[in-house]
Amino acid sequence: MNISHHLKIHYKSGDGITTVVRELAPLQDKFFSDVSIFPYNTDDAIACGREFKYKGMVCNIWKILTSKNNQKTINIIHGVFSIPAIVILMILKAKRQIVCVVPHASLIRDSWNKNRIKKKTYYSLILGPALRFADEILFLNEEEKSKSIFPVLTKWSVHTNGVLQERIKRNPKDCLVKNIVYIGRYDVYHKGLDILIEQYRHYLDRCEERGVTPVTLELYGTGSKGKKEVGSLLKKFKLTNSVYLGDGLYDDEKESKLTESLAFLLPSRYEGVPMALLEAMAHGCIPIVSENTNLSSLITKYKCGWIFGGEKSLSEAINEYSAASLKELQMMSGRAIRAIYEQHNWNHIVSNQYDYFKKQYN
Repeated sequence: MNISHHLKIHYKSGDGITTVVRELAPLQDKFFSDVSIFPYNTDDAIACGREFKYKGMVCNIWKILTSKNNQKTINIIHGVFSIPAIVILMILKAKRQIVCVVPHASLIRDSWNKNRIKKKTYYSLILGPALRFADEILFLNEEEKSKSIFPVLTKWSVHTNGVLQERIKRNPKDCLVKNIVYIGRYDVYHKGLDILIEQYRHYLDRCEERGVTPVTLELYGTGSKGKKEVGSLLKKFKLTNSVYLGDGLYDDEKESKLTESLAFLLPSRYEGVPMALLEAMAHGCIPIVSENTNLSSLITKYKCGWIFGGEKSLSEAINEYSAASLKELQMMSGRAIRAIYEQHNWNHIVSNQYDYFKKQYN
């Protein structure tokens, strides 16, 4: 049994889907006969050409059309709000191939609040009818499925994201300094950065009234347009001297920042299972997240962080974090690591996924 991943490969910006497939494919290779990656688009054609022999979407489709692999192949299409993805889905089904779709939060209702008319039209005319041809939709967890719109009677299952076992720390952090970091994309609406900035202003005002020292906040992200928008919001709320606004972090720089940070903040309006948060928790960072991150049940179960939304505001969550004892925070750091090891370890996830596909499609 083979696996083929179809996705847009990103080189110039942080992208969770690209990270997932890069980490997932080598582990799947230990179980499946062959694992392939077929980019249907990219933001760097030269780099993608070197790595995957990519020569454009037309050539990629031609490869699919002329493929004569006799072994059963499970084709996994990542992302659905893309015409190339839909074209590939229909071609694969015309060839009577197995096709599974991973929406990566793009079917969640709240993700449609921006450009609602455009997205609803696309779903009604193109995406909805196309998804009916898919053999299965692979959601990242039950929360994503419950919040998503997809065709009635379409088969679905849950296969979550994970962290490589060797990247999961063994010991909790030595809690010496309370700080908060955000690492991700500067997508103001999706990531809820407008909420973050307004609520941090409220938190600082509260600290000033009580005469206490506030915890620091650092933002690191990709996207020059989004960074300018975030900068304007910081200026509006008079936070330019209080919040550090930095560029995206990768590899060693990202590793270093997660190692030295005690808390990781993600105020998203919607998510699937965010890789940035999983990586941070694997480093022992204490999560402070919105209830829309779809990991609230995990954080509640392991008692390893704060969830805001509904009755609790973000400023209140930050205040509770800043008031917690260092001993309590160190225990929470250890529980965050354990949550990832037990529930989001790629080694366990891939083994379970192989058993599932073998039972369903072999």
